[in-house]
Amino acid sequence: MDNKLENKLSEVPPSEVSEAEQHDISQFPIEKSMRDLLREGKHLNQAAVYQTLFRELPEEEVIDKIQHDYGSEKSQQMIQLVESELGHEYIRLLIEPSIGCRFDQFLAFSSQLKSNDRLPAPLELRSQYKDSLGKSKVFRVVAATDGDIQSISKQGFIANFYRDKTPEQLLGNQDFYESMEYNITDLRGRINIHAGAFATTKDSTLISVSKYPKMAEYAAFVQLKDKWGEMKKQGYKLCLLPIEVDEFDCIKYSIYPPHHIRGKGVWTDGETTIDYEDPDIESFVEFQITPDKIEFDKMTEIDADNISQFKFVSDDDKEIANLREKLKK
Repeated sequence: MDNKLENKLSEVPPSEVSEAEQHDISQFPIEKSMRDLLREGKHLNQAAVYQTLFRELPEEEVIDKIQHDYGSEKSQQMIQLVESELGHEYIRLLIEPSIGCRFDQFLAFSSQLKSNDRLPAPLELRSQYKDSLGKSKVFRVVAATDGDIQSISKQGFIANFYRDKTPEQLLGNQDFYESMEYNITDLRGRINIHAGAFATTKDSTLISVSKYPKMAEYAAFVQLKDKWGEMKKQGYKLCLLPIEVDEFDCIKYSIYPPHHIRGKGVWTDGETTIDYEDPDIESFVEFQITPDKIEFDKMTEIDADNISQFKFVSDDDKEIANLREKLKK
């Protein structure tokens, strides 16, 4: 992501480059749009964010964001295919991770529409593609007090980056690395910090969920186990919350945003076996999960002592044949 900052600073007169606080980052195109949405109370709304960026971003910023999300080689392939198959005006749709991470599927859907009828306008195509994917049941595990659960019931889940910053802090920020723009750029980096790569998730605009409740429990407790004893004394409980979201809203690993750690094999706890490359192990909802999507009446408290312990078994392991057979059943 550093190249993006360098590109931005190259637009600033040399006399002003010496002091970071002198840069008016509020005028950087993505940041400007995000601050406008913040003032309108829409900065946590995925549809509002990406439809605004679709309309407002200069073309060079669109290309820049796609390149930072998917890398120069993949982004060039994606852009060329969209231009040749759908038309130049549809390239802008690739700034939204929910489309980019499903690029092959999106292109096939769009091409089928085009062959059967006239291709709808870009934002209408987005809407039709979103509707075609339907709903998904996912799960999230949180360590929470009773007060925390009450707060979640009112505001839902809010991504760490926004939950820890007031609107005044976001509007007054002059540090590019703390900007809304910087933290919604570089999709590969953003999802891979959740796999322990490069940084912590404290500034993430993504909310981790899983299709598999046992995996959601395991992943959450791995992060908490060293401090769980003390947290429990302070009144924290481990809670599993089912969530129903639009499948479109789940950003997933694929060949476009690949895993930070490449592997071939399975996760298993002795009873459940899941392919390592299954994109439903962990996916990400951007910005916020609103309370109406959370099934609070089905919330369950988890006994930390009974959480399944998953291990990774590679394709080179002698156990793998039997575990692969389980996946077929």
